[in-house]
Amino acid sequence: MGVGPIAGTQLAMLVKALAVVTLDIEVGCRCEAVLAGSLDEEDREALEAGALPDSAAGEAEQSFVISLPARPDGAAGGFAYCAFCCRRDQHLPRGYLQQAFVLVSPFYAPLFRRLASLLARTYLDQGAAAFASAADELLAWPSAPTDGPVQLYLAGVTALGSLRSSLPAALLNGALEYGEGVGLLLRCPGLLPRLWALWELLLCGRPLLVHSASAALCSEATLGLAACREHARCGLGASIGRMTAGT
Repeated sequence: MGVGPIAGTQLAMLVKALAVVTLDIEVGCRCEAVLAGSLDEEDREALEAGALPDSAAGEAEQSFVISLPARPDGAAGGFAYCAFCCRRDQHLPRGYLQQAFVLVSPFYAPLFRRLASLLARTYLDQGAAAFASAADELLAWPSAPTDGPVQLYLAGVTALGSLRSSLPAALLNGALEYGEGVGLLLRCPGLLPRLWALWELLLCGRPLLVHSASAALCSEATLGLAACREHARCGLGASIGRMTAGT
Protein backbone atom coordinates (compact mmCIF):
# COMPACT_ATOMS: atom_id res chain seq x y z
CA MET A 1 0.00 0.00 0.00
CA GLY A 2 1.39 3.40 -0.93
CA VAL A 3 1.45 6.51 1.19
CA GLY A 4 0.33 9.86 -0.19
CA PRO A 5 2.66 12.76 -0.83
CA ILE A 6 4.24 14.27 2.22
CA ALA A 7 3.17 17.80 2.99
CA GLY A 8 5.77 20.53 2.64
CA THR A 9 8.38 21.39 0.04
CA GLN A 10 11.59 20.13 1.61
CA LEU A 11 10.92 16.47 0.85
CA ALA A 12 10.26 17.28 -2.79
CA MET A 13 13.63 19.07 -2.90
CA LEU A 14 15.86 16.54 -1.16
CA VAL A 15 14.05 13.17 -1.17
CA LYS A 16 11.29 12.25 -3.55
CA ALA A 17 10.27 8.91 -2.08
CA LEU A 18 11.16 5.86 -0.01
CA ALA A 19 10.02 2.64 -1.65
CA VAL A 20 10.32 -1.14 -1.47
CA VAL A 21 10.70 -3.33 -4.57
CA THR A 22 10.20 -7.10 -4.21
CA LEU A 23 10.82 -10.01 -6.57
CA ASP A 24 7.56 -11.92 -6.99
CA ILE A 25 8.09 -15.16 -8.92
CA GLU A 26 4.58 -14.96 -10.36
CA VAL A 27 4.60 -11.36 -11.66
CA GLY A 28 8.30 -10.41 -11.54
CA CYS A 29 9.66 -7.32 -9.78
CA ARG A 30 6.97 -5.11 -8.28
CA CYS A 31 6.97 -1.92 -6.25
CA GLU A 32 5.43 -3.35 -3.11
CA ALA A 33 5.18 -0.17 -1.07
CA VAL A 34 5.90 3.55 -1.06
CA LEU A 35 6.73 4.32 2.57
CA ALA A 36 7.05 8.07 2.13
CA GLY A 37 6.62 10.56 -0.69
CA SER A 38 4.99 9.55 -3.97
CA LEU A 39 5.85 7.81 -7.23
CA ASP A 40 3.84 7.83 -10.42
CA GLU A 41 3.42 4.76 -12.63
CA GLU A 42 6.50 5.49 -14.75
CA ASP A 43 8.64 5.99 -11.64
CA ARG A 44 7.43 2.66 -10.28
CA GLU A 45 8.18 0.90 -13.57
CA ALA A 46 11.69 2.37 -13.63
CA LEU A 47 12.39 1.08 -10.13
CA GLU A 48 10.91 -2.32 -10.89
CA ALA A 49 13.23 -2.57 -13.89
CA GLY A 50 16.44 -1.54 -12.16
CA ALA A 51 16.24 -1.74 -8.36
CA LEU A 52 17.18 -5.44 -8.16
CA PRO A 53 20.42 -6.91 -9.56
CA ASP A 54 20.21 -9.34 -12.47
CA SER A 55 21.29 -12.24 -10.27
CA ALA A 56 21.97 -13.00 -6.64
CA ALA A 57 23.39 -16.24 -5.26
CA GLY A 58 22.48 -17.25 -1.72
CA GLU A 59 22.02 -14.79 1.11
CA ALA A 60 23.55 -11.48 0.13
CA GLU A 61 23.36 -7.71 0.51
CA GLN A 62 24.29 -5.24 -2.23
CA SER A 63 23.90 -1.49 -2.58
CA PHE A 64 24.09 0.58 -5.75
CA VAL A 65 22.67 3.66 -7.44
CA ILE A 66 20.82 3.96 -10.75
CA SER A 67 20.07 7.06 -12.79
CA LEU A 68 16.49 8.06 -13.56
CA PRO A 69 16.72 10.32 -16.64
CA ALA A 70 14.38 13.21 -17.23
CA ARG A 71 11.29 12.10 -19.13
CA PRO A 72 9.85 13.46 -22.40
CA ASP A 73 6.78 14.67 -20.48
CA GLY A 74 9.01 17.11 -18.57
CA ALA A 75 9.24 15.14 -15.33
CA ALA A 76 12.62 15.69 -13.68
CA GLY A 77 15.22 12.97 -13.50
CA GLY A 78 16.93 11.77 -10.36
CA PHE A 79 18.83 8.97 -8.69
CA ALA A 80 17.57 5.80 -7.00
CA TYR A 81 19.74 4.52 -4.17
CA CYS A 82 19.03 0.80 -3.93
CA ALA A 83 19.87 -1.54 -1.06
CA PHE A 84 19.17 -5.12 -2.15
CA CYS A 85 18.91 -8.00 0.28
CA CYS A 86 18.43 -11.73 -0.29
CA ARG A 87 17.39 -13.64 2.83
CA ARG A 88 16.28 -17.19 3.39
CA ASP A 89 12.53 -17.48 4.01
CA GLN A 90 11.07 -20.98 4.13
CA HIS A 91 7.54 -19.62 3.71
CA LEU A 92 8.23 -18.40 0.17
CA PRO A 93 8.08 -20.74 -2.88
CA ARG A 94 11.75 -20.33 -3.78
CA GLY A 95 12.88 -20.25 -0.19
CA TYR A 96 14.34 -16.71 -0.40
CA LEU A 97 13.07 -13.17 -0.02
CA GLN A 98 14.67 -10.88 -2.61
CA GLN A 99 13.91 -7.25 -1.91
CA ALA A 100 15.34 -3.76 -2.40
CA PHE A 101 14.83 -0.70 -0.24
CA VAL A 102 15.05 2.40 -2.45
CA LEU A 103 15.64 6.06 -1.63
CA VAL A 104 14.79 8.32 -4.59
CA SER A 105 16.30 11.82 -4.74
CA PRO A 106 16.88 14.54 -7.36
CA PHE A 107 20.45 14.78 -6.02
CA TYR A 108 23.57 12.65 -6.29
CA ALA A 109 25.06 12.12 -2.83
CA PRO A 110 27.06 8.98 -1.90
CA LEU A 111 25.79 9.32 1.67
CA PHE A 112 22.32 8.34 0.44
CA ARG A 113 23.59 4.93 -0.71
CA ARG A 114 24.99 4.16 2.72
CA LEU A 115 21.82 5.41 4.37
CA ALA A 116 19.65 3.23 2.13
CA SER A 117 21.60 0.17 3.28
CA LEU A 118 20.97 0.98 6.93
CA LEU A 119 17.28 1.67 6.31
CA ALA A 120 16.92 -1.60 4.41
CA ARG A 121 17.95 -3.56 7.49
CA THR A 122 15.49 -1.60 9.59
CA TYR A 123 12.69 -2.40 7.15
CA LEU A 124 13.55 -6.10 7.04
CA ASP A 125 13.68 -6.36 10.82
CA GLN A 126 10.77 -4.08 11.79
CA GLY A 127 8.63 -3.64 8.67
CA ALA A 128 6.75 -0.56 7.53
CA ALA A 129 5.80 0.37 11.10
CA ALA A 130 9.35 1.68 11.64
CA PHE A 131 8.66 4.37 9.03
CA ALA A 132 5.41 5.65 10.51
CA SER A 133 7.06 8.99 11.38
CA ALA A 134 9.17 9.20 8.23
CA ALA A 135 7.21 12.19 6.90
CA ASP A 136 7.99 14.40 9.89
CA GLU A 137 11.57 13.18 10.16
CA LEU A 138 12.32 13.92 6.51
CA LEU A 139 10.95 17.44 6.85
CA ALA A 140 13.67 18.08 9.45
CA TRP A 141 16.39 17.32 6.90
CA PRO A 142 18.22 20.11 5.02
CA SER A 143 16.20 21.44 2.11
CA ALA A 144 19.08 20.76 -0.33
CA PRO A 145 22.66 19.42 -0.28
CA THR A 146 25.06 21.73 1.54
CA ASP A 147 28.79 21.79 2.19
CA GLY A 148 30.06 20.48 5.48
CA PRO A 149 29.01 17.54 7.64
CA VAL A 150 25.36 16.68 8.20
CA GLN A 151 23.48 14.36 10.53
CA LEU A 152 20.41 12.69 9.04
CA TYR A 153 17.95 10.84 11.28
CA LEU A 154 15.27 8.53 9.91
CA ALA A 155 13.43 5.49 11.31
CA GLY A 156 15.82 5.08 14.21
CA VAL A 157 18.90 5.32 11.98
CA THR A 158 21.40 8.17 12.11
CA ALA A 159 23.76 8.77 9.19
CA LEU A 160 26.75 11.10 9.50
CA GLY A 161 28.58 12.44 6.48
CA SER A 162 28.51 15.03 3.74
CA LEU A 163 25.91 15.67 1.05
CA ARG A 164 28.17 18.02 -0.92
CA SER A 165 26.78 20.94 -2.88
CA SER A 166 25.63 19.69 -6.26
CA LEU A 167 23.15 20.43 -8.99
CA PRO A 168 19.83 18.62 -8.93
CA ALA A 169 19.53 15.86 -11.49
CA ALA A 170 16.68 17.79 -13.11
CA LEU A 171 19.31 20.17 -14.49
CA LEU A 172 21.54 17.32 -15.65
CA ASN A 173 19.00 14.97 -17.27
CA GLY A 174 19.64 12.42 -14.55
CA ALA A 175 23.41 12.35 -15.25
CA LEU A 176 26.38 13.63 -13.30
CA GLU A 177 28.59 16.53 -14.24
CA TYR A 178 31.70 15.56 -16.20
CA GLY A 179 34.06 16.13 -13.26
CA GLU A 180 31.96 13.98 -10.94
CA GLY A 181 31.76 11.26 -13.60
CA VAL A 182 35.52 11.14 -14.07
CA GLY A 183 35.89 11.03 -10.29
CA LEU A 184 33.75 7.90 -10.15
CA LEU A 185 35.71 6.26 -12.97
CA LEU A 186 39.02 6.97 -11.23
CA ARG A 187 37.77 4.99 -8.24
CA CYS A 188 37.48 1.91 -10.48
CA PRO A 189 40.72 -0.13 -10.38
CA GLY A 190 42.76 -0.07 -13.59
CA LEU A 191 40.67 2.50 -15.49
CA LEU A 192 43.05 5.46 -15.19
CA PRO A 193 45.35 4.40 -18.09
CA ARG A 194 42.28 3.70 -20.25
CA LEU A 195 40.28 6.83 -19.49
CA TRP A 196 41.10 8.57 -22.79
CA ALA A 197 40.31 5.41 -24.80
CA LEU A 198 36.96 5.12 -23.02
CA TRP A 199 36.15 8.74 -23.81
CA GLU A 200 36.95 8.14 -27.51
CA LEU A 201 34.69 5.06 -27.59
CA LEU A 202 31.87 7.06 -26.02
CA LEU A 203 32.41 9.90 -28.48
CA CYS A 204 32.13 7.43 -31.38
CA GLY A 205 28.98 5.86 -29.95
CA ARG A 206 30.54 2.40 -29.47
CA PRO A 207 28.73 0.02 -27.12
CA LEU A 208 30.41 -0.74 -23.79
CA LEU A 209 29.76 -3.51 -21.27
CA VAL A 210 30.38 -2.79 -17.59
CA HIS A 211 31.14 -5.96 -15.62
CA SER A 212 32.17 -6.40 -12.00
CA ALA A 213 31.52 -8.69 -9.07
CA SER A 214 30.27 -5.61 -7.18
CA ALA A 215 26.92 -4.04 -8.03
CA ALA A 216 28.08 -0.81 -6.37
CA LEU A 217 31.18 -0.62 -8.57
CA CYS A 218 29.16 -1.38 -11.71
CA SER A 219 26.65 1.34 -10.94
CA GLU A 220 29.33 3.95 -10.19
CA ALA A 221 31.25 3.09 -13.37
CA THR A 222 28.05 3.31 -15.42
CA LEU A 223 27.18 6.71 -13.95
CA GLY A 224 30.72 7.90 -14.62
CA LEU A 225 30.60 6.74 -18.24
CA ALA A 226 27.20 8.41 -18.70
CA ALA A 227 28.62 11.70 -17.41
CA CYS A 228 31.54 11.48 -19.84
CA ARG A 229 29.14 10.68 -22.69
CA GLU A 230 26.99 13.72 -21.96
CA HIS A 231 30.11 15.89 -21.85
CA ALA A 232 31.26 14.45 -25.16
CA ARG A 233 27.92 15.28 -26.76
CA CYS A 234 27.91 18.82 -25.37
CA GLY A 235 31.53 19.39 -26.36
CA LEU A 236 30.96 18.07 -29.86
CA GLY A 237 27.85 20.20 -30.27
CA ALA A 238 29.70 23.31 -29.12
CA SER A 239 32.58 22.60 -31.53
CA ILE A 240 30.19 22.17 -34.46
CA GLY A 241 28.43 25.40 -33.43
CA ARG A 242 31.71 27.32 -33.47
CA MET A 243 32.66 25.86 -36.83
CA THR A 244 29.27 26.78 -38.29
CA ALA A 245 29.50 30.30 -36.93
CA GLY A 246 32.95 30.76 -38.45
CA THR A 247 31.94 29.75 -41.97
